[in-house]
Amino acid sequence: MFPGFTFHLKNGIRADLPARATPVTDPSERQTVLAEIVADLNQPHDPGTIRPTRLEDWADSRLMRVSFRHRP
Repeated sequence: MFPGFTFHLKNGIRADLPARATPVTDPSERQTVLAEIVADLNQPHDPGTIRPTRLEDWADSRLMRVSFRHRP
């Protein structure tokens, strides 16, 4: 089990949401998600400087699923 954390929203919406992160370990699911991230980074509109932008370069990246919990 992984510890919980607080996901802070700001810039127009201010809220502190209780959350939990779990690793995404399924190879197929990782491939699908990381491929979408890399495709977005490779768009001409992307002003960011996050690189590398090849899927192979992201293969060992940590990937977490964030689940939000309801407050009691």
